[in-house]
Amino acid sequence: MMKRSYPNQSVKEKTGFLSFVRKVNLEKILFFLILLFLPTQFGKHFWPDFSYVSGIRIDYLSPTLYLTDVLISALLILLFIKNLKNGLLNKARKHRTFLIHAFLITIFLVFNILNSENKLAGIYGIIKIAEFTLFSAVTYIMLKKIKIQNLLPFFSISVIVQSIISIAQYIRQESLGGVLYFLGERTFSGQTPGIANLSIDGNLILRPYGTFSHPNVLAGFLLIFLTIILFKTDFRKKIGSICLIALILGSVGLLLSFSRLPILLWILSISVFMYSRFKLSLENKAVVILILLAFIFSIAFYSPFYLRFVQSSLFEESFVLREKLFAHGFSIFAKNPLIGAGVNNYLSGFVSLGNTFVIQPVHNVFMLVLIQTGIIGFAGLLFFIYRICVSVFKKKSIYIKLIFAYVLIIGSFDHYFLTLQQGQLMLAFIIGLTLSKNE
Repeated sequence: MMKRSYPNQSVKEKTGFLSFVRKVNLEKILFFLILLFLPTQFGKHFWPDFSYVSGIRIDYLSPTLYLTDVLISALLILLFIKNLKNGLLNKARKHRTFLIHAFLITIFLVFNILNSENKLAGIYGIIKIAEFTLFSAVTYIMLKKIKIQNLLPFFSISVIVQSIISIAQYIRQESLGGVLYFLGERTFSGQTPGIANLSIDGNLILRPYGTFSHPNVLAGFLLIFLTIILFKTDFRKKIGSICLIALILGSVGLLLSFSRLPILLWILSISVFMYSRFKLSLENKAVVILILLAFIFSIAFYSPFYLRFVQSSLFEESFVLREKLFAHGFSIFAKNPLIGAGVNNYLSGFVSLGNTFVIQPVHNVFMLVLIQTGIIGFAGLLFFIYRICVSVFKKKSIYIKLIFAYVLIIGSFDHYFLTLQQGQLMLAFIIGLTLSKNE
């Protein structure tokens, strides 16, 4: 075989391995990996004294090093080194207003922690706030370089994997185990204390978790990323096939989560998509028909899904728990109304629920902010939401408006956007997406 010759070394480098290395963008790879592993919760928990309440270990207060923390840290370090070489001070001057706001917030948080009862938990809480604020900023920066369509394969793979795991967990009525442990799957069955079971006609049904910490978090993840996939996929391209599989399996996984609000919001997403794409192509018509058939089949023939809605009552356990947690949270707020009880100081004791006692955050992100940071912090949150709303309503993309609205709606009934790693990652990504010019 004749050996290929090159007129000079530079031409050879452009066609070989050195050229490939130069084209590899480590920042993008790390960003893609963070999004791909977002659903996982594999990490190392630590249990210092401040993570106990009344002698009981509390997951929400446990400092944990997750795989996604390592990836985010690596990405932040890489971007810092790169920008240090490219004039970090000049870029800081361009974002002077942001830095001033960050400085004022830091001063407030220092006073907030000094006034708190559990100061070490508060310091850990501030570290997590800083991490996900920076990840939100990184998302904003990366989406200047990456089209949202280029992220669809990663979203689709995550949705497909989580849906398959969830379907298998539902069929077996227990966790799958094995290698899924390294993705963060908990070990559970329908008899595990505190597990999310559903009572339908006196029968207990285990709600699947995927690799999430709760079925509601799984449902929130599927809702957000199914909405992005639905609106941003061009089904005439090669990527359309994997996205279509993600939409079908994701819809089934979402239904089996039995999480009512995300299911209703997903139906809203499909309805808005159909309305906005009234003149549908043949490919899009097929997609919509397949998804609608999946929903109609589930509603008409799958009684547990149907009964989940018709048997709902304001007196059922989930509503009663939320009401009691809200009342308990308000009593904490009343003790420190101006600057709050302190970051990560939203758990102060047990709440009775029948014959059992629970320690959980109030299921409302707005109340959580009010408890932790008082009226001052809550006013800052409202101002921040207003600024995002201004940015969102300037965008043409309907899906961004829907996703932001979904965060506000779900956040009014649940807490995971502020208290759990996966929820915090989702929120940080969504904030970065809504503020970016990427549509």
